[in-house]
Amino acid sequence: MGSYRKTKTKTKTKTKLVFLALLSFCINVLAFEITEPIRSFKGHSGAVYSVAFSPNSQYILTGSDDKTARKWKTNTGKEIQKYTSNYGVWAAEFHRDGRHIITKEEPSSGYIYMWDEKTGDKVKNIENYSFKSDVGLYNYGLSYDGTKILAKNENDNKINILDSKTKRILYIIHLESTFANAVFSPNDKYILTGTFRGVAKLWRVPVPVVYSNLSSKDEPLTLQEISTMALYGVKIAFSGEYIAKPISSEITPSQILKAEYIDLSGMHLRKLPPWLSKFTKLRRLNLSNNNLHLEKLGSLRTLRVLEELSLANNPLFESGYYDLHPLLSSMRNLRKLSLESTGGDIDAYGHFQKPIYLQELNLSKNFISSIDLDYLSNRIKVLDLSHNRLAELKYKEMPALEKLHIQGNKGLVLNEAFGDPFSLQNLRVVDFDSSVTIPDGLKLKLEHWKKIYSNK
Repeated sequence: MGSYRKTKTKTKTKTKLVFLALLSFCINVLAFEITEPIRSFKGHSGAVYSVAFSPNSQYILTGSDDKTARKWKTNTGKEIQKYTSNYGVWAAEFHRDGRHIITKEEPSSGYIYMWDEKTGDKVKNIENYSFKSDVGLYNYGLSYDGTKILAKNENDNKINILDSKTKRILYIIHLESTFANAVFSPNDKYILTGTFRGVAKLWRVPVPVVYSNLSSKDEPLTLQEISTMALYGVKIAFSGEYIAKPISSEITPSQILKAEYIDLSGMHLRKLPPWLSKFTKLRRLNLSNNNLHLEKLGSLRTLRVLEELSLANNPLFESGYYDLHPLLSSMRNLRKLSLESTGGDIDAYGHFQKPIYLQELNLSKNFISSIDLDYLSNRIKVLDLSHNRLAELKYKEMPALEKLHIQGNKGLVLNEAFGDPFSLQNLRVVDFDSSVTIPDGLKLKLEHWKKIYSNK
C-alpha cells in the first residue's frame, strides 16, 4: 500500500522509518528492508486518517473516522490517552507548547478542538464564525508560534489565516484552483500551498499591523504643513459649516485645528498625512477615491470624536491585510461609515457593533455573498448592501432601520419575516430591482408608507 526507497552508502544500508495510514484500522511502522511491521497500534474501529509523531518521537498521535484521536507510546504500542470527538477526526497534531493536542473534525462539522494532552479534557474549540455554513472546514494548520490558524472551506479557493485567540480572519490568500494542502514555514513568515493543478506556491505572510494609541494632544501645525495643505487644495469646514472650502495659506495654526471637517478625497493618497492626527476636534473626514490600504490607516484611532468617515473607492484589502475590526473598535462615536467599492467580502469587514452609535452604513459595490445582520448595531437607520453577491438575507429585528438598499444583488431573496406587518416598524424605503425577490407583506407595508407620504 506504499512505496519505499533504499539509501545506500559504501559500508551499509540505512533503514528509514515512515508511518502509513491504513484502512485496516491500525497503524504500522514499516522497516523498508523487512516485510513485517515493527509495531502495530490497534484500537481504532474506523479508518485512520491522520498520524503524527510528538516532537521527541516518544509518542504517536492518530486520528480516526471512529470519532477519536489517540495517543500511543512509540516503543510499546500502548494507548496512553483517548480524545473523543463528535465527528470523524481528519487531522490531529501535537501543539508546539508541549501541553495540548489539536484535532480537526471532518468537513461536515468544520470544528477544530484543543485538548489537554495528559488528561484528555477538551480545552476549547477554535471554530470561526465565518465558517458557519453547510460546507465545513476542509483543511487547517497551526502556525509554529501558535498565534495563527490556517483554514479553508471545502468548495472555495481561499485560504483564511485567523488569529487563534480572537478567531478573526487576519489575511486571505486567493488561489486560482482548489488547494490540496498548506503549511506554515518554521519561522511563520511564509505559507507553502499545493494545488490540484500540480503547482506548489510560496506566499509571504504580511507583518501584523500594530495600531498606536498615541494621542497628539493638540500639537500645533507648522507653517510648512499649512502651506503644503493649501498648495494641494485640502478643504476644511468649521462648526456650523457643511461644505468644505480650500484652505487659505494665511490661516493660523490655532485656527485651522478647530476644523471639524476635512475633505481629502481624490488626492491619490497612499498613506495618511502625518498632520491628520493633530485634528483632535475632527467630526467628519472624507478619504474617498484614493489609493489607501488598510494597514496605512492606524492614525485614525487618534480621532476620538470622529462621527462620519468615508473610505469609499479605496483598495483597502489589496495588500493582504484583512481585518478592519481593530480600527472600528476604537471609533466609538462613529455614526456614518462608507465602505463602498473597497473590495472586501464580509470576512474583511467583520462586525459593526463596537461603533455603538453607527446609524448609516454603506457596504455597496463589494464582494459580499452573505451577511449576518446580528453583527450590525441596533441603531442602524440606513443600510446599503446594493450591488453585491447576496443570495439570501436572513431576518433580524432592527428597530431603527428606515432605509434598506439591496438592488443589484442578482437572485437575492429576502426572508419572509421581513414582510411581517408588526416588525421593522420604521422601515419606510426599500430600494430593489427585478433581480431581487421581496415578500408580499413587505411590498404591502411599503405601499402603506407611500400613501401616507403622498397625502402629506
